[in-house]
Amino acid sequence: MNNPVDSIRAASCADDYDPNSMPVAKAREFIARFLSPVAVVERVHIRAGLGRVLAEDVVSPLDVPSHDNSAMDGYAVRFSDLKADGEVTLKVAGSSFAGVPFQGAVKAGACVRIMTGGAKT
Repeated sequence: MNNPVDSIRAASCADDYDPNSMPVAKAREFIARFLSPVAVVERVHIRAGLGRVLAEDVVSPLDVPSHDNSAMDGYAVRFSDLKADGEVTLKVAGSSFAGVPFQGAVKAGACVRIMTGGAKT
């Protein structure tokens, strides 16, 4: 007969660990045994909030940054330059750095390197 695992440490340190051995639903039930909901709301100074959970969303009254930007590095390409069934080589016409849009036009056969935070024109 199997003994139930009574701690997360015991479950995570099993010598015969198999990533497929516990279904997600069962894992969620197991994890839920170690959680307790936050039932009290406190208002604290912003510096005292480190390590705490927000009771409600905080929404900025203004957009920060004030422009659309890239969430990650990549390249801006013209869809019409792409091939449906193969690779294509494009010339890098320039770059857009954080907060700075590319000032030129993306011509046929070209692309623009976009850095994280790169601004849209």
